Amino acid sequence: MTDRTTGAFLHAVSWLIRLLPAAWFGPASGLLAHLRGVTPRDVRLMRQNLAVVLGLPPGSPEARDLEWSCVQHQIVTALETVRISFDRKRLDVASMDGFDELRELMAEVEEHGRGQVLVTGHLGAWELLAQSTVRASSSPVCAVAKPSRARAASAFVERMRARAGVRVIWSGRTSLLRDMLSCLKRRETLIMVVDQRPDQRRGPEVDFLGRRTVFVGGPAALAAKRDCPLIAAFCIREGPFSYRLESEMLRRPGGSRDPVELSQRIAAAIERKVRVQPEQWMWNYRRWNYDAEELAAVGLGRTDSGASGMRNSS
Repeated sequence: MTDRTTGAFLHAVSWLIRLLPAAWFGPASGLLAHLRGVTPRDVRLMRQNLAVVLGLPPGSPEARDLEWSCVQHQIVTALETVRISFDRKRLDVASMDGFDELRELMAEVEEHGRGQVLVTGHLGAWELLAQSTVRASSSPVCAVAKPSRARAASAFVERMRARAGVRVIWSGRTSLLRDMLSCLKRRETLIMVVDQRPDQRRGPEVDFLGRRTVFVGGPAALAAKRDCPLIAAFCIREGPFSYRLESEMLRRPGGSRDPVELSQRIAAAIERKVRVQPEQWMWNYRRWNYDAEELAAVGLGRTDSGASGMRNSS
């Protein structure tokens, strides 16, 4: 699709989401999962990750249920997030469980006047977390994001975040480090979603979900360089248009400046949430590379998609 076509398509879809009765979001997510499902690559990656990392036998009822729950969660959360971005009355983020705790934490870190780094993962509703952080903060909020290959898609996301009061810092630019440091120097909050594989596979190696994993090192390096607070926060879906916030302090000014130790704290914070809410994490992402022996040990090959094992029901 051309950028113009993509933009028109996203505009039409966003209007459809705004017009669709909220009670239909659950059934609609099931229908979309049934009609669209996920790509064979997504299914293959999800099945490999669940088998190797969580030890769920491919094709088992437990694996199929979790595969389906992950797909449906991603769709319904996307629908609700877009709807909320246009209709704030649908969900007042300040009324969510955990909001007061996040607001108190933000007030504490903002007192240091050094800016603050807030990390999260692709778990729950990270876009709603950004909106909640804006409401909980007295300082401006920036978020680092990876641009889509389609410029129209990136523009759509940037407009949605702008409506929430979030300024986007696009990764991949030569000015990225300077832009992030400028955000902190202005005493603002810098949000980073850090559970994807780092570019060029460079970063500290940590324990994550039982595996030695190269992790994104930027948040730890920035917190150490600026001697600023480091926070982990998450927005967990509990039901239709119902979410809760969970947040914790990982580093205070004067604390550790060891980037590996700080990165391990970040990885551990994300892992704790994934262990409790595995269906809300993006398992259909190539976080690890598996060798043939690992896949054979769990009954999979490199080309196994497992698509026939996906359950197509709501």
